[in-house]
Parts: sequence; structure tokens; C-alpha cells
Amino acid sequence: MLFQRKDFRREATISIVFVGAVISIIILFAALDVWRAYDSAMAGGRERSAVLALVLEEQTRRTVQAIDLSLSDMVETLRQLPSTPSHDPTLTKRLRSRLSELPYVRAFFVVGADGFLIQDTDEDTPNVSLADRDYFKAHIDRPDSGLYIGLPLKSRSTGAPWFLSVSRRITLDDGRFYGVAVAALEPKYFARFYSDIGTGENGSVALLHRSGILIARYPDYERGVGLSLANERLFSTELPARDTGAFVEVSKIDGQKRLFSYRLVAPLPLVVVVGLNRDVLLADWWNRLKMSGMAILTLVTAMIIALLVFLQRRLGDLVALERLRQIEKTEALGQMTSSIAHDFNNILTVIGGNLELLARRLPAGDKLHNRATVALDAVGQGARMVGQLLAFARHGRLEATYERPDRLVADMSELLRQAAQPCETQLELATDGWSCQLDKGQFQRALLNLTVNARDASPHGGSIVISVNNSPRAVFDRSVWSDLSPGDYVLCSVRDQGQGMSPEIVRQAYDPFFTTKPEGRGTGLGLSQAFAFARESRGGIHIDSRVGSGTTVTLLLPRAPSRANELPDSVI
Repeated sequence: MLFQRKDFRREATISIVFVGAVISIIILFAALDVWRAYDSAMAGGRERSAVLALVLEEQTRRTVQAIDLSLSDMVETLRQLPSTPSHDPTLTKRLRSRLSELPYVRAFFVVGADGFLIQDTDEDTPNVSLADRDYFKAHIDRPDSGLYIGLPLKSRSTGAPWFLSVSRRITLDDGRFYGVAVAALEPKYFARFYSDIGTGENGSVALLHRSGILIARYPDYERGVGLSLANERLFSTELPARDTGAFVEVSKIDGQKRLFSYRLVAPLPLVVVVGLNRDVLLADWWNRLKMSGMAILTLVTAMIIALLVFLQRRLGDLVALERLRQIEKTEALGQMTSSIAHDFNNILTVIGGNLELLARRLPAGDKLHNRATVALDAVGQGARMVGQLLAFARHGRLEATYERPDRLVADMSELLRQAAQPCETQLELATDGWSCQLDKGQFQRALLNLTVNARDASPHGGSIVISVNNSPRAVFDRSVWSDLSPGDYVLCSVRDQGQGMSPEIVRQAYDPFFTTKPEGRGTGLGLSQAFAFARESRGGIHIDSRVGSGTTVTLLLPRAPSRANELPDSVI
């Protein structure tokens, strides 16, 4: 076909320009919306992390203040009683009593003027010199240093893990240097506390010395303690400019990109840092971006297709009509092929499991025969299902007979157990079950589909409970089954302990070809078949599911007339 007419070319040009302008406006507004959403997500993260940092700042300050009260008490006691003997039992008992009230302090000790321990809450501490410790030197060099917080250290006397020294100088009334009172602050306390503040997935919390040395961190407490971060952005750029703030950076410790909020715990030389994982913060934004992108792509595609269809129709309706027929034919063929493949997949799973067991156990005597019989039954079941599927695709009528669902489940129990592997199957069947008027093959197929779905929703195994019970009108829950007429029903349910479904997924679960399974694992026809079977049987189906709490799918089938329930087993 050639664009020969000037009027058609003009109309085509105007249409293309108009559609292009509309698409540009849509993309512009969508981009602005996405940017606002991004800015809002990051602002929310900054606000949340800033609040957490403020909480941690106050917690850190109060912790150090509590320690300082104990140190001041130690200083005052020894200043008034300078003749207290070394390792005095009375003073040690008093310090240990104070220690029991401060779970974040590992030990209290006093370093004498010569650099050796003279008081200590630990037992059997080796007599080693601590004169080279930073806290001892600081109080020697700066008598007016007051409360001093040193760098993370490892105990030289006990070999214990990292601790943080909080100390005060002891100066006697005559001005002589008596020693240094020290509290060994336990960094693990901070790590444990940080684990409970809720930074979300891949979040982090850290306590650092103003010099850039890492004191405590969550998660991975032992990872990075004592590491210098003095050259990182926090200490090279942010802290010199302001005592509190936020920035986005890749962590040097674990390589995670986070939004960090920090606060200087003034007047202490400590900095608290809260890091929220950037990808987690933007998870909703990414979903919104994807949804917006998909919506725009769908809209743009629809507009382009509409334009092409319009232009194509202007050239010839017959060509468009023929193309539409071809698409419909291809779609119909694809739907039928997918439906058959879905059922074959279930049957082949059973066959494969049994053949594998047979191969492992050869020779196995009667067990081999039993397994072969199960496999052959599955093949026969598959053949019958294909026939039923074709009838269902043509909207054929069900071949209803009077059956007892509890007996049908019992008859196919071995098939259900194989289909549920590696999950365990538990059957809870009524001993006096009622009869229903139903298509036996369609019922078994629906139950097998529900069992396979339960298995696929339980990647970590567990148990699948299949139950059949009578549900008389007296206990009929009309709030759940409001679309059914009151009466007596047989309740058939399949309950798993798997991942569960969100309300959004439950609302789409019955749609043909809707599936959350990985590609190649399912076609999304299992629940739609069960739904169609329940409707054709004048019953109903209900999904009760919560994310992380498993799923229960319940079929409610009307009880057959009383005379049908009284028929002998050979008839039913």
C-alpha cells in the first residue's frame, strides 16, 4: 500500500504530531510525579534516621553520665581515703555492687600513679603496667582533662575483647597525682541495644570516636571495631561543617549504600550514626517507578497501536480484520496448549517421583508392583483429565453423579501424597460424610490442583492438611459464603503452612493464567478450574490466606438430596 493521497498524508502527520505531544506531556508529568515520590521517600528516610540518631545520642549521653557518677564516687572515696590498701576487699565489694547496676560496664579499676593496678573488680588480674594507655597519659599530661573517653582497647591483663575506657583523674588535696579511676565500657552493650531500634533490612548503627575510630556497630559487631574512618566523608567533610546531618554514602565496612544520619554527642568525643539501606528506603519508590513505567509504556503502546490501527483502517478495514482474526486464533491455540501443559505437569510430577523411587529400590518385591500401579494410575488419570479439560474449554456440561467426597479423597490419597512431596500429607476425613452430586473427575482434578499449589507455596516443606467435613446449616458461616443459598454442605479444604498470599494476590487468584510461580512452574489455571468446578456444582470456593501464615482453600459443595444419601454404596 502506498501513501498516495495528500489528505491521508496530512491526516497521518497531524495524528502523529498530536500523539507525540500527548505522550511527551504524559512522560513529563509522570517524571515530575516520580521525582516527587523519590524526594518524599528520601525525606522520610532522613526524618526517620534523624529521629533514631537523636534517640541514640540521648541514650549514649545518659549511659556515659551514669558511668561518670560512679567514677566521681570512686574519685571522691579515694581522695578522702588515700591510704586505702591496694585491692581493698571493702572497696572492691562496693565497686562490684555498683557494677551490677550498670550492665554496660565490664569492670571498674584504678591505675596507680606508677601505672599499675591498685583496685579492680576483676579477680586474679595480672600485675601489668598500664602507663602507656592513652587515658593514663591524658590525665598525666592534662591534669584538668576532667572526664576522658579514650579509644577502643583490648584488655592487656585479661585478654578480654574490645572495651572503651571512661576515666577520671584522682588528685589528692595536696595536689599530688594519685592515679586514674577507669570504667571499662562494653561496646557489645551498644551493639545489642542497636539491634532493637528497627533500622530495617540491611540497616546499620554505629558509635564512633570523634577521631574516626569505630567503637561499636550493628550488625556484625566484631567487624571493623578499632578501624579508622577518619578519611571518610563523615569526618573529612560532614562533621567539620555541622554537628548533625545526613548524607548518602557506600559503607566502607560492608559495601552497602545507605542514607546516614549522624549526631555528635556533645560535649563527649562520640558520634552516633544511623544508616538506612537506600534500596530498602526506595523499595516502594522503585515499585511505583516500575508501575508508572509499565503504565506509561502500556498507555504509550496503546496510543501508538491505536494510531497504527487508525491509519491501517484508513487504508483498509479488511487487512485489519484479517490480522485480528489471526491474533484471536493464535491466542486461542496458546490458551488450550497452556491448559493441557498445566495438567500434564501435575501428572508427570507424580510419575517422575514414583519412577525415581522404583529406580532406587530395585529389586523391591511387592513395593515395586505397588509403585508401578500408582504410576499407571497417574497416567490414566492424566488421560482422563485431558479429556475433561477439552470439555471444560468448550464449556461442556459436567458428568455429575452421586459421590461421597470423603471416599473420593481416600481413594486418591496415595496420589495426593506423591503430588505433595516433599511436604507431608495429613487427611482428616469425616466418617459419616454426606453425598454430593458432582463430576468425580473434575473434583479429583480440582483437589489435585489445590494440593500441587499448596506444595509449591511451601518451599521449605511442612505439612498439607486435606480435610472433608459436613457443614450443616446450623454452623454455616454466611459472612464468608454470602453468595450461596442456605442449606447443608460438604466442606473440603486444603491447608498448607507455606508463604501465604497478600489480599491483592487473593483477589486475582481465580483469574485464568494469573500465577505467582516462576516461569515454567505453572500456568495459572489450577484455581480457575477449581472455581469453575465449584460454580458448576452449585457450590463455592474461598481462599483464607495471610502472608507468612499459610493458606487454606475451601470448597463448599451442596449436599445431595436425602434420598441420594440413603442409596447403597454400589449406587453412590
